Amino acid sequence: MFRQIGTMNSRWAGPLIIGIGVIAALVAWSVLRLAGVDMEVDQGGINPIEASDVVVASLIGGFAAWLVHLLMVRVGLAAKWWPSVGSIALAISMIGPGYYGEGSDSALALMALHFATGIVLIYGFAQLSPHPYVAHRRAERAAHEGR
Repeated sequence: MFRQIGTMNSRWAGPLIIGIGVIAALVAWSVLRLAGVDMEVDQGGINPIEASDVVVASLIGGFAAWLVHLLMVRVGLAAKWWPSVGSIALAISMIGPGYYGEGSDSALALMALHFATGIVLIYGFAQLSPHPYVAHRRAERAAHEGR
């Protein structure tokens, strides 16, 4: 599926990847809830994590990832550096659940939500990164077919 996204119009590919990331987070949240894990955060009081919280957080992370990826594409660094930058951002995002998660089960569950969304965003946007070698090969093929 992600290979097809790489060939899509880039106007729709970014929001589609973000949407898949949101779905991945909601699926992970649902599985964890069905397993009996109570996901809570301690921010001046114990607050349960609801589906709306998962959607909002994954949308914010998704649009931030898309913005960073677009900036990296513009300066020509996305193909080489996007996976590293995305992985570092995912690792940094794990600090929040570890700090704010109420109890070890909740913290691990919140980290799983971050991981589910982050992997989709990192891999999905990597498929959108313009690879110089692939572009060169396409140009050669088009020139060869045009003769």
